[in-house]
Amino acid sequence: MGKASNQKKKRRQGIGASRADLEGQRSLGQLAQGAQKLNSMFEARKEHLAAVSRSWWRGAEPEAAEVPNWTEGSAGDRFLSSSPRIAMASVLLPEPLCPTKPSTSPRRISNSTPRSTAFPA
Repeated sequence: MGKASNQKKKRRQGIGASRADLEGQRSLGQLAQGAQKLNSMFEARKEHLAAVSRSWWRGAEPEAAEVPNWTEGSAGDRFLSSSPRIAMASVLLPEPLCPTKPSTSPRRISNSTPRSTAFPA
């Protein structure tokens, strides 16, 4: 008997791993390989960025930029400060020219055309 037949025989007898267990183990192995590949990609990217940073800064450590103190009411204060004053501004809009809801309708419009089309004699 071949190896596959012996494994099938063991599974039928309840000895050894089931097909579902084997598939689960295989899936976990593939998942682990994918995670290792992603990790190596991230490490390579991190090393590349470190090399670029070293060449850009000529070997020195980069320093954080200083945030300027804007004078009250200046354009920098209005646009770049941490308080969202522009986002909270309110705008008054004109009244709509037509109904905004389908259930709202204007009052009845009188018909200027007569019902009869007969000409007066």
